[in-house]
Amino acid sequence: MKNMKKMKEREHAGGQIGILICAVVFLISSVEWGRTRMQAVREADTIAQLAELTRQDTGSVTQSWPSPQDDFEEGQEKGSSERKMPDQNLQEENFPEQEKDHETRDYAKLSRLNSDFAGWLWIPGTMVDLPVMNDPGDPQKYLRKDFFGKSSAGGSLFVAEGCGTESDCLLIYGHNMRNGTMFGSLKCYEKKEYWETHRWIHFYMPENSCSYEAFAVFRTTVSEPETVFEQETATGADADANAGGQGENFPYYRYAGNLNQEQFQNLIREVREYACYDTGIVPEYGDQILMLSTCSYHAKNGRVVVVARAAKGK
Repeated sequence: MKNMKKMKEREHAGGQIGILICAVVFLISSVEWGRTRMQAVREADTIAQLAELTRQDTGSVTQSWPSPQDDFEEGQEKGSSERKMPDQNLQEENFPEQEKDHETRDYAKLSRLNSDFAGWLWIPGTMVDLPVMNDPGDPQKYLRKDFFGKSSAGGSLFVAEGCGTESDCLLIYGHNMRNGTMFGSLKCYEKKEYWETHRWIHFYMPENSCSYEAFAVFRTTVSEPETVFEQETATGADADANAGGQGENFPYYRYAGNLNQEQFQNLIREVREYACYDTGIVPEYGDQILMLSTCSYHAKNGRVVVVARAAKGK
Protein backbone atom coordinates (compact mmCIF):
# COMPACT_ATOMS: atom_id res chain seq x y z
CA MET A 1 0.00 0.00 0.00
CA LYS A 2 2.84 2.34 0.90
CA ASN A 3 4.47 1.71 -2.50
CA MET A 4 1.20 2.43 -4.29
CA LYS A 5 0.85 5.69 -2.33
CA LYS A 6 4.41 6.73 -3.20
CA MET A 7 3.82 5.97 -6.87
CA LYS A 8 0.69 8.12 -6.90
CA GLU A 9 2.55 10.92 -5.15
CA ARG A 10 5.33 10.74 -7.78
CA GLU A 11 2.78 10.77 -10.59
CA HIS A 12 1.03 13.74 -9.04
CA ALA A 13 4.32 15.60 -8.61
CA GLY A 14 5.32 14.74 -12.18
CA GLY A 15 2.02 16.03 -13.47
CA GLN A 16 2.44 19.28 -11.55
CA ILE A 17 5.96 19.73 -12.95
CA GLY A 18 4.65 19.10 -16.47
CA ILE A 19 1.94 21.71 -16.01
CA LEU A 20 4.49 24.17 -14.62
CA ILE A 21 6.80 23.63 -17.60
CA CYS A 22 3.93 24.14 -20.04
CA ALA A 23 2.92 27.32 -18.20
CA VAL A 24 6.48 28.68 -18.35
CA VAL A 25 6.77 27.88 -22.07
CA PHE A 26 3.40 29.54 -22.73
CA LEU A 27 4.41 32.61 -20.73
CA ILE A 28 7.73 32.95 -22.58
CA SER A 29 5.99 32.49 -25.94
CA SER A 30 3.37 35.09 -25.03
CA VAL A 31 6.01 37.60 -23.95
CA GLU A 32 8.01 37.00 -27.13
CA TRP A 33 4.89 37.34 -29.31
CA GLY A 34 3.98 40.56 -27.53
CA ARG A 35 7.49 41.95 -27.89
CA THR A 36 7.57 41.06 -31.61
CA ARG A 37 4.12 42.54 -32.15
CA MET A 38 5.03 45.73 -30.31
CA GLN A 39 8.20 46.14 -32.36
CA ALA A 40 6.31 45.51 -35.60
CA VAL A 41 3.75 48.17 -34.72
CA ARG A 42 6.50 50.59 -33.74
CA GLU A 43 8.32 50.03 -37.03
CA ALA A 44 5.07 50.47 -38.97
CA ASP A 45 4.39 53.66 -37.06
CA THR A 46 7.83 55.02 -37.96
CA ILE A 47 7.27 54.36 -41.68
CA ALA A 48 3.79 55.88 -41.57
CA GLN A 49 5.06 59.06 -39.94
CA LEU A 50 7.93 59.37 -42.43
CA ALA A 51 5.43 59.03 -45.29
CA GLU A 52 3.19 61.65 -43.71
CA LEU A 53 6.12 64.02 -43.34
CA THR A 54 6.74 63.93 -47.10
CA ARG A 55 3.12 64.98 -47.69
CA GLN A 56 3.14 67.95 -45.33
CA ASP A 57 4.24 71.51 -46.05
CA THR A 58 6.45 71.73 -42.98
CA GLY A 59 9.18 73.91 -44.45
CA SER A 60 12.73 73.23 -43.30
CA VAL A 61 13.35 69.85 -41.71
CA THR A 62 16.35 69.25 -39.48
CA GLN A 63 17.74 66.46 -37.33
CA SER A 64 15.78 67.88 -34.40
CA TRP A 65 12.54 66.47 -35.81
CA PRO A 66 11.38 63.91 -33.16
CA SER A 67 11.69 60.23 -33.91
CA PRO A 68 8.36 58.35 -33.80
CA GLN A 69 10.19 55.65 -31.86
CA ASP A 70 10.93 58.16 -29.07
CA ASP A 71 7.19 58.74 -28.69
CA PHE A 72 6.11 55.14 -29.06
CA GLU A 73 6.06 54.07 -25.41
CA GLU A 74 3.91 57.04 -24.47
CA GLY A 75 1.64 56.43 -27.45
CA GLN A 76 1.41 52.77 -26.48
CA GLU A 77 -0.35 53.72 -23.28
CA LYS A 78 -2.91 55.57 -25.37
CA GLY A 79 -3.74 52.49 -27.42
CA SER A 80 -1.32 52.86 -30.34
CA SER A 81 -1.00 49.06 -30.43
CA GLU A 82 -4.27 49.16 -32.34
CA ARG A 83 -2.75 51.16 -35.19
CA LYS A 84 -3.06 49.41 -38.50
CA MET A 85 -0.05 47.82 -40.12
CA PRO A 86 1.06 49.48 -43.39
CA ASP A 87 -0.54 48.79 -46.76
CA GLN A 88 -3.67 47.05 -45.53
CA ASN A 89 -5.47 48.34 -48.62
CA LEU A 90 -3.74 46.60 -51.53
CA GLN A 91 -6.62 46.63 -54.01
CA GLU A 92 -5.69 47.29 -57.64
CA GLU A 93 -8.39 49.95 -58.11
CA ASN A 94 -6.53 52.13 -55.59
CA PHE A 95 -3.18 52.03 -57.41
CA PRO A 96 -3.72 55.20 -59.51
CA GLU A 97 -4.57 57.21 -56.42
CA GLN A 98 -1.60 55.75 -54.54
CA GLU A 99 0.72 56.49 -57.48
CA LYS A 100 -0.44 60.11 -57.56
CA ASP A 101 0.18 60.32 -53.82
CA HIS A 102 3.76 59.07 -54.22
CA GLU A 103 4.49 61.35 -57.15
CA THR A 104 3.41 64.48 -55.26
CA ARG A 105 5.44 63.82 -52.11
CA ASP A 106 8.55 65.82 -51.22
CA TYR A 107 11.18 63.14 -50.61
CA ALA A 108 13.95 65.74 -50.30
CA LYS A 109 12.67 66.33 -46.78
CA LEU A 110 13.88 62.89 -45.77
CA SER A 111 17.33 63.63 -47.21
CA ARG A 112 17.53 66.72 -45.05
CA LEU A 113 16.48 64.66 -42.06
CA ASN A 114 19.02 61.89 -42.79
CA SER A 115 21.61 62.25 -45.56
CA ASP A 116 21.74 58.43 -45.86
CA PHE A 117 18.25 58.43 -47.37
CA ALA A 118 18.52 57.17 -50.99
CA GLY A 119 14.88 56.99 -52.04
CA TRP A 120 11.46 55.47 -51.45
CA LEU A 121 10.65 52.08 -52.97
CA TRP A 122 7.03 51.19 -53.79
CA ILE A 123 5.69 48.01 -55.40
CA PRO A 124 1.92 48.36 -55.93
CA GLY A 125 -0.10 45.58 -54.35
CA THR A 126 2.60 44.60 -51.87
CA MET A 127 3.80 45.77 -48.46
CA VAL A 128 6.94 47.20 -50.07
CA ASP A 129 6.33 50.93 -49.54
CA LEU A 130 9.50 51.86 -47.70
CA PRO A 131 12.50 54.16 -47.49
CA VAL A 132 15.83 52.90 -48.82
CA MET A 133 19.04 53.86 -47.04
CA ASN A 134 22.61 54.12 -48.32
CA ASP A 135 25.79 54.75 -46.35
CA PRO A 136 28.70 54.07 -48.75
CA GLY A 137 31.18 54.12 -45.86
CA ASP A 138 29.24 51.47 -43.92
CA PRO A 139 27.00 49.59 -46.40
CA GLN A 140 25.44 47.28 -43.78
CA LYS A 141 24.75 50.07 -41.29
CA TYR A 142 20.97 49.68 -41.65
CA LEU A 143 20.88 45.89 -41.51
CA ARG A 144 19.31 46.10 -38.04
CA LYS A 145 18.61 49.83 -37.78
CA ASP A 146 15.68 51.99 -38.78
CA PHE A 147 15.69 55.35 -40.59
CA PHE A 148 16.80 57.08 -37.38
CA GLY A 149 19.64 54.63 -36.68
CA LYS A 150 17.78 52.96 -33.84
CA SER A 151 17.78 49.21 -33.24
CA SER A 152 15.19 47.41 -35.37
CA ALA A 153 14.66 43.69 -36.01
CA GLY A 154 13.42 44.43 -39.52
CA GLY A 155 16.15 46.96 -40.19
CA SER A 156 15.77 49.04 -43.34
CA LEU A 157 16.07 48.45 -47.05
CA PHE A 158 19.59 49.46 -48.03
CA VAL A 159 21.79 49.83 -51.09
CA ALA A 160 24.53 47.23 -51.52
CA GLU A 161 28.22 47.96 -51.37
CA GLY A 162 29.80 49.19 -54.61
CA CYS A 163 26.71 50.71 -56.20
CA GLY A 164 24.42 53.71 -55.99
CA THR A 165 21.11 54.91 -57.34
CA GLU A 166 22.74 55.93 -60.65
CA SER A 167 24.72 52.70 -61.12
CA ASP A 168 24.19 50.43 -64.13
CA CYS A 169 23.12 47.73 -61.68
CA LEU A 170 21.48 48.87 -58.45
CA LEU A 171 21.19 46.19 -55.76
CA ILE A 172 18.94 46.70 -52.73
CA TYR A 173 18.83 44.33 -49.74
CA GLY A 174 15.99 43.80 -47.28
CA HIS A 175 14.95 41.23 -44.68
CA ASN A 176 12.45 38.46 -45.42
CA MET A 177 10.08 39.12 -42.52
CA ARG A 178 7.58 36.52 -41.39
CA ASN A 179 4.73 39.06 -41.31
CA GLY A 180 5.31 39.99 -44.96
CA THR A 181 6.89 43.38 -44.29
CA MET A 182 10.23 44.60 -45.68
CA PHE A 183 11.05 42.15 -48.54
CA GLY A 184 8.81 39.39 -47.21
CA SER A 185 6.69 39.45 -50.38
CA LEU A 186 9.54 38.88 -52.88
CA LYS A 187 9.16 35.09 -52.68
CA CYS A 188 5.67 35.50 -54.14
CA TYR A 189 7.34 36.36 -57.47
CA GLU A 190 8.34 32.73 -57.80
CA LYS A 191 4.86 32.19 -59.24
CA LYS A 192 4.42 33.67 -62.70
CA GLU A 193 0.82 34.61 -61.99
CA TYR A 194 2.03 36.92 -59.24
CA TRP A 195 4.61 38.57 -61.50
CA GLU A 196 1.91 39.26 -64.10
CA THR A 197 0.04 41.50 -61.65
CA HIS A 198 3.04 42.95 -59.75
CA ARG A 199 5.62 43.60 -62.45
CA TRP A 200 5.97 47.37 -61.88
CA ILE A 201 8.38 48.75 -59.28
CA HIS A 202 8.69 52.47 -58.52
CA PHE A 203 11.66 54.22 -56.92
CA TYR A 204 11.24 57.84 -55.83
CA MET A 205 14.46 59.73 -55.14
CA PRO A 206 14.89 63.27 -53.77
CA GLU A 207 15.58 64.75 -57.21
CA ASN A 208 13.88 62.33 -59.63
CA SER A 209 12.09 59.00 -59.91
CA CYS A 210 12.30 55.82 -61.96
CA SER A 211 9.92 52.98 -62.76
CA TYR A 212 11.20 49.45 -63.33
CA GLU A 213 9.66 46.40 -64.98
CA ALA A 214 10.47 43.08 -63.31
CA PHE A 215 11.66 40.54 -65.86
CA ALA A 216 13.04 37.67 -63.76
CA VAL A 217 13.16 36.09 -60.31
CA PHE A 218 15.58 33.40 -59.22
CA ARG A 219 16.72 31.53 -56.14
CA THR A 220 20.32 30.81 -55.36
CA THR A 221 22.73 30.23 -52.48
CA VAL A 222 25.74 32.23 -51.40
CA SER A 223 28.91 30.84 -49.90
CA GLU A 224 31.09 33.86 -49.18
CA PRO A 225 31.17 34.56 -45.41
CA GLU A 226 31.01 38.34 -45.84
CA THR A 227 27.68 38.28 -47.71
CA VAL A 228 24.87 40.12 -46.04
CA PHE A 229 22.12 37.95 -44.57
CA GLU A 230 23.14 34.95 -42.48
CA GLN A 231 20.30 32.44 -42.32
CA GLU A 232 20.55 31.78 -38.60
CA THR A 233 19.91 35.46 -37.75
CA ALA A 234 17.25 36.26 -40.34
CA THR A 235 13.53 36.16 -39.59
CA GLY A 236 11.51 34.64 -42.38
CA ALA A 237 9.32 31.74 -43.41
CA ASP A 238 10.16 28.76 -45.59
CA ALA A 239 9.54 29.28 -49.29
CA ASP A 240 7.67 26.66 -51.29
CA ALA A 241 9.83 24.20 -53.16
CA ASN A 242 10.10 24.84 -56.87
CA ALA A 243 11.85 22.93 -59.61
CA GLY A 244 13.28 25.93 -61.45
CA GLY A 245 15.08 29.10 -60.53
CA GLN A 246 17.72 27.51 -58.30
CA GLY A 247 21.34 28.33 -59.04
CA GLU A 248 24.05 27.20 -56.64
CA ASN A 249 26.34 30.01 -55.53
CA PHE A 250 25.39 32.46 -58.27
CA PRO A 251 27.32 35.57 -57.11
CA TYR A 252 24.80 38.05 -58.49
CA TYR A 253 25.96 40.72 -56.00
CA ARG A 254 29.27 41.00 -57.85
CA TYR A 255 27.42 42.71 -60.69
CA ALA A 256 26.31 45.60 -58.46
CA GLY A 257 27.79 48.84 -59.80
CA ASN A 258 28.75 49.99 -63.28
CA LEU A 259 29.06 47.39 -66.04
CA ASN A 260 30.71 47.25 -69.44
CA GLN A 261 28.80 45.57 -72.27
CA GLU A 262 30.32 42.14 -71.69
CA GLN A 263 29.56 42.24 -67.96
CA PHE A 264 26.01 43.39 -68.66
CA GLN A 265 25.41 40.59 -71.16
CA ASN A 266 26.84 38.01 -68.73
CA LEU A 267 24.53 39.27 -65.99
CA ILE A 268 21.41 39.05 -68.16
CA ARG A 269 22.40 35.62 -69.48
CA GLU A 270 22.92 34.20 -65.99
CA VAL A 271 19.78 35.79 -64.56
CA ARG A 272 17.65 34.34 -67.38
CA GLU A 273 19.36 30.97 -67.05
CA TYR A 274 18.53 30.71 -63.34
CA ALA A 275 15.10 32.35 -63.58
CA CYS A 276 12.05 30.52 -62.24
CA TYR A 277 10.24 31.14 -65.55
CA ASP A 278 10.63 33.04 -68.82
CA THR A 279 8.84 36.39 -69.01
CA GLY A 280 9.96 37.05 -72.59
CA ILE A 281 11.63 40.33 -71.53
CA VAL A 282 15.29 40.72 -72.46
CA PRO A 283 16.99 43.96 -71.30
CA GLU A 284 19.37 45.74 -73.65
CA TYR A 285 22.77 47.18 -72.85
CA GLY A 286 22.15 50.68 -71.53
CA ASP A 287 19.08 49.68 -69.49
CA GLN A 288 19.60 50.22 -65.79
CA ILE A 289 19.10 47.01 -63.82
CA LEU A 290 17.51 46.84 -60.38
CA MET A 291 17.97 43.77 -58.16
CA LEU A 292 15.97 43.27 -54.96
CA SER A 293 17.49 40.59 -52.73
CA THR A 294 16.34 38.84 -49.55
CA CYS A 295 16.74 35.53 -47.72
CA SER A 296 15.17 32.31 -48.96
CA TYR A 297 14.90 29.14 -46.91
CA HIS A 298 15.00 26.55 -49.66
CA ALA A 299 18.67 25.96 -48.71
CA LYS A 300 21.28 27.15 -46.24
CA ASN A 301 22.26 30.75 -47.03
CA GLY A 302 19.56 30.85 -49.69
CA ARG A 303 18.50 33.99 -51.50
CA VAL A 304 15.57 35.02 -53.67
CA VAL A 305 16.21 37.90 -56.05
CA VAL A 306 13.78 39.89 -58.18
CA VAL A 307 15.42 41.55 -61.19
CA ALA A 308 13.95 44.48 -63.11
CA ARG A 309 14.94 46.89 -65.88
CA ALA A 310 14.36 50.63 -65.98
CA ALA A 311 11.27 51.36 -68.06
CA LYS A 312 11.63 53.49 -71.15
CA GLY A 313 9.28 56.47 -71.23
CA LYS A 314 7.38 55.51 -68.05
